[in-house]
Amino acid sequence: MESFGRYRLLRKLGQGGMAEVFLAELVLEGGASKLVAIKRLLPPYNQREDVVARLVAEARLTVWLIHPNIVQVLDFGRIDGSHYIAMEYVDGCDLRALIRRRDGSLQLPFEVALEIAYRILDALRYAHACTDAEGRQLGIIHRDVSPHNVLIGTDGQPRLADFGIARATHLAGQTQPGTLLGKVSYMAPEQARGGSYDARVDLFATGATLYEMLTGTRPFSARAAQLAAGMAILPPPPSTHRPSIPAELDALVLRALSPDPERRPPSAAAMAAEVLDCMARLGGPPRPHHLETLVATVRAEAGTPVAGADSLIGVEVTAVRQALASARAPTAAPAELAELPATRPWTAPRPPGRLRLAALALAGVALFAAGWLGGRLSAPG
Repeated sequence: MESFGRYRLLRKLGQGGMAEVFLAELVLEGGASKLVAIKRLLPPYNQREDVVARLVAEARLTVWLIHPNIVQVLDFGRIDGSHYIAMEYVDGCDLRALIRRRDGSLQLPFEVALEIAYRILDALRYAHACTDAEGRQLGIIHRDVSPHNVLIGTDGQPRLADFGIARATHLAGQTQPGTLLGKVSYMAPEQARGGSYDARVDLFATGATLYEMLTGTRPFSARAAQLAAGMAILPPPPSTHRPSIPAELDALVLRALSPDPERRPPSAAAMAAEVLDCMARLGGPPRPHHLETLVATVRAEAGTPVAGADSLIGVEVTAVRQALASARAPTAAPAELAELPATRPWTAPRPPGRLRLAALALAGVALFAAGWLGGRLSAPG
């Protein structure tokens, strides 16, 4: 066990080309502790100004993002010369593992795929419209939405992760024109060409991810995606790989995958509304705890035990994050928020305030009348 400032590194979760990720314990006052994930640059890259700048930019962006479907940054800085980010630890698996389960299943049920897509889009809706403390639009674009970067906890909540190559229009000098960052198989043509683009590249990537959830295959191989960047082509409809997919779901996915950004949904909020409508017509959301059960199955197949009842970090962090979001989170543009209902359309809305007051008043009058009448009937003579 390695000590790292006020953290104890428990075990390595993974390593990429420039950074390693650890499961760590944050030691708090009074002996309390909390599990977090630490993303730490590898030693050779702590001297690279461009790499450090990218890590700092990731932290600066994601520290503003407080949303139930975004992995939250809790802390960042430098300890003993090593730059790091401390993040919420999501105890579960990534979406890629959920799609490619060992039992041979490569396709998710329609309602599960649509539910995950909706959660991704709601996270993007929030990120795209997010503002800083002074109300300035951050202009965040994730640029790397893919099954690898969607984590699903044992609580069944999908969370969008890794804003490491995200772009914010108010931060200058992050990415030079012509620089290609991201996974080509999920990349919109205009992004792959290295030209100018906007937040609709994230909708394309979400469409590609939804395609893979439904069919078990990517809409483009890496080579086909490179070719698609230079030609106006669409992949085969998802129903080519799974004939039971209805035409309206085909249309939704192919619209998101249009090589012409103008033919895609205009915003993440608009696409999320389309997904909700499609889900409602196809029978509604997944049954309760369906995603939790799938995650537990994947973890059991991988030999990773599911956390016991006393391990509530996912629930705890979600509750804290939602409380923070309601208290001091940066706001999203009102027009964007108006497009997307806060609750799902099949959830019966609560009556308006005046109706509730009238109902309470009538109930009070009825109770008073009943008591008065009962007293009169029981009174002697």
